[in-house]
Amino acid sequence: MSSNSYESIQSVKTNRDVYNTIYNNSLHSNDEAQDEDEQEIDFDSEYDYGNKDFLGKSYHKRLIITVMIILCSVIFGAVFYFIGIYVMGGDILNCFKFPDLMTYRHINVQEFFADSNNSGHLVFIGDVHGEYYKLLELTEKVESLLSTKNDHVQKNLDIRYVLLGDFVSKGPYSKEVVQWMQKNDAKVECIFGNHEVTTLSYKSFHKKVPFSTEPNFIANTNKIKNTHRKLYRKIGLKNLKYVAEKCSAMIHFSDEKLSKNKNLFYRDINTEKNKKPHKISPKKNNIFAVHAGILPNEAVDPVNNPPKIKNLISMKFVDKSNWELTSSSKTLDSPFMSSSSTIEPLKSGKLIKWWKLWNDKNLSKYGLKSMLSENKYTIFYGHAAAQGLNIRKRTRGMDSGCVTGGQLSAYVVNIVDGKIVDEHANVISVQC
Repeated sequence: MSSNSYESIQSVKTNRDVYNTIYNNSLHSNDEAQDEDEQEIDFDSEYDYGNKDFLGKSYHKRLIITVMIILCSVIFGAVFYFIGIYVMGGDILNCFKFPDLMTYRHINVQEFFADSNNSGHLVFIGDVHGEYYKLLELTEKVESLLSTKNDHVQKNLDIRYVLLGDFVSKGPYSKEVVQWMQKNDAKVECIFGNHEVTTLSYKSFHKKVPFSTEPNFIANTNKIKNTHRKLYRKIGLKNLKYVAEKCSAMIHFSDEKLSKNKNLFYRDINTEKNKKPHKISPKKNNIFAVHAGILPNEAVDPVNNPPKIKNLISMKFVDKSNWELTSSSKTLDSPFMSSSSTIEPLKSGKLIKWWKLWNDKNLSKYGLKSMLSENKYTIFYGHAAAQGLNIRKRTRGMDSGCVTGGQLSAYVVNIVDGKIVDEHANVISVQC
């Protein structure tokens, strides 16, 4: 064999040995890599899920973090809430604050119906008590009857409704009644009843949404019940704010102008922001719309001496010898705070129903003869469902007990050429 052939064979062997070495090394490297991969995904050897230490480090840690987040959220929320009320003077909540409740409001009927040739109709409606659908039925009936009348008085259908208080509570649709009032705002006036005031007092009593009124009136917080809390939530803050702004404890309709302004709003005569207007000197016709009642001496000069709100929203009886003492019931356990700030019990033997003071005999007896000859007074009121409709010479009781299955009633007063015309036969009712 030649030397060249021998060298070629040795070269091939050497190359084969090198290749085998590289191949074997490669296999060994792959096996090690595979072992490393298997070790990386060997969770059972790295993590023991049944180990208590693992649960303590993970589950409880996440639970603690979640609880801390919730607590921080509650704390920060409370801080911002109280900052809004106390530090910033309640500016955040001012948009929900109730205005001061109006005691007295005057409306000149000539200006009230100026857009309809000084003519139209005032329709006084008794206690609705959340009976929304009966209210719709009654107003539709009123408008239908007035539209079919043939005389010149009834041709003008400018109708203004006056709700005589307690239009919310007891019945199922209080919120809908208030929404109806808003929808018909231009042709609806309203009086505060005891239920409206008590419902508004609920939030004021809990110092969340305050309101104020005349100094001698403090809402009876003993009358605030769970039903008023539920009613407050059902009607809603926005709707109740509308009631607080819209209504007053009494409305005085007359033929006489009191000032250049269309309406005189009178909340508290003792505050500087309310300037005293000139004294009223009624000529012929005066209508007072209230919820419970008004005494003859309170109607003489209601601008400078507005009646007590407590009388206007809850009075049923009065002490014959002391008109400062009134009550919502004829019992010995119904004292009333007199003007001298002393509590005096009302003696049932001395009590009479307030509206009896308005008859000719008692007006003469108590030195109010001038009210017989000089002026014409008519009082529209609700609040007394037990007696039902009570139409008398100077007083018109309009609560006919709709919410207890009676009727919902309205009384129509015609306005002709800026004058009040009361024909004493204008009662319209629907069965409830």
